[in-house]
Amino acid sequence: MILKVAIFPAVLMVLAASASAGTITVGSYGSTNSTPADYANTGLTYLGYNSTAAGTASNAAALTYKLTSGAQYKLSGAAGAPTGATEDISAGSVWLKPYGSSSYVSFTESGPTGGVTVPNGYYEYQTTFSAAAGTYNATIEAEADDTEEILLNGKVLVPFGALGGDGKCADKKPNCTVLDTIWLNGISLSSSDKLTIIDEQTVSDAGIDFQATFTSCGPTAPAPEPSSLLLLGTGLLGMAFALFRKNKTTSLAPR
Repeated sequence: MILKVAIFPAVLMVLAASASAGTITVGSYGSTNSTPADYANTGLTYLGYNSTAAGTASNAAALTYKLTSGAQYKLSGAAGAPTGATEDISAGSVWLKPYGSSSYVSFTESGPTGGVTVPNGYYEYQTTFSAAAGTYNATIEAEADDTEEILLNGKVLVPFGALGGDGKCADKKPNCTVLDTIWLNGISLSSSDKLTIIDEQTVSDAGIDFQATFTSCGPTAPAPEPSSLLLLGTGLLGMAFALFRKNKTTSLAPR
């Protein structure tokens, strides 16, 4: 009986904690392709192109980069609104293979096997997903040619890597030959979340790849203070002791 009294509240606390926990996985895949079974986000939408960032590259990483409607690049190469559609593309033998269930994505067949060369500049993509409001820890796996920046609800999670002259992709991660793994704590998610990915392109082929896993730390309500937990523990011990005394008294009473 005493064991049951001691364990039952603990089980309730564990169940309450697990009820507030959860894992959400999102990743890159084309809007014209099927959604991977384990992904909670929409296919990537292509938002447009800008030949240069507003200011310096460091400004671009700080979200001062803006699209210029007159310079947006379409498949035809003419100025105008972006097409919006994206597709999965092949990594070939040049890029590292996509991570997990993700795919390399582009707005055109511009990959190592596609044979389509696109202008240098910045290409912007976007995807959306929903989550229970709260705080999450995140693991992000990222690759790109040449490099990419990933933003969550307007905040930079993964900055651009440094470009170089190797003729393949960026010198610094994220790039197309090394998987970049980023661990982040205290990420806020809500019922409407938006991931923006900007591909910085300098060498013919253009493609982005990422997968992110968000693990819930619980709802946004503050966690109990240590003093509150101490009072709870003291109360449970008191209940157990009282039941122990009652059980002992009953067992010693004459029958």
